[in-house]
Amino acid sequence: MAKYGNDLLANLDKVHTTELGEQRIKRNLKLEIEDAVNWCIQKTEHADNIVRKGKNWYVYAGNTVITINAYSFTIITAHKQSGAPSAIDEYISVQAEAVRPILEKIRKTIRAAAPDASEKIAWQMPTFWQGENLIHFAVFKKHIGIYPGDLSRLPFKERLAAYHCTRGAIQFPYDKPIDYELIADITRWRVSVSRK
Repeated sequence: MAKYGNDLLANLDKVHTTELGEQRIKRNLKLEIEDAVNWCIQKTEHADNIVRKGKNWYVYAGNTVITINAYSFTIITAHKQSGAPSAIDEYISVQAEAVRPILEKIRKTIRAAAPDASEKIAWQMPTFWQGENLIHFAVFKKHIGIYPGDLSRLPFKERLAAYHCTRGAIQFPYDKPIDYELIADITRWRVSVSRK
């Protein structure tokens, strides 16, 4: 990545947006999350490319383009590039061949744990829905992200200690075995709390 991309990556702690920017990002990407800034930072950390043009950085992450002011570190907007997958089968089919079997197994694991949930794409990620978004998963350069919502409520803190977690995401690195049973348990827990 070019020098400017490295400058942005070195200053991710400064990345922020305005209230209007947060609304714009959520609207443009159809995100149903509380923290669009954290979502954008994660995408930036694992971006395919970061390009500086004039006063802005353009972060290319999958089918998303995030525009960040190079001086203030303000996220100005984010939008989908054309051709974004509209179904989970399509999402999986455009991923690297080595990752597809992992994604299929995660999908099968979640499906078994939430048999009444429907599948859709939300936030540009495979999503299982049952009255609300239960759980999402997404491919990144070095890991698969699992998004079950607010992790502070999860009763699996000891089991999660082995993974990098943010407020709403768990990263399963490719260089370690995927804990499918943990994913199943998290999904079953999400189903149980969504019914309340």
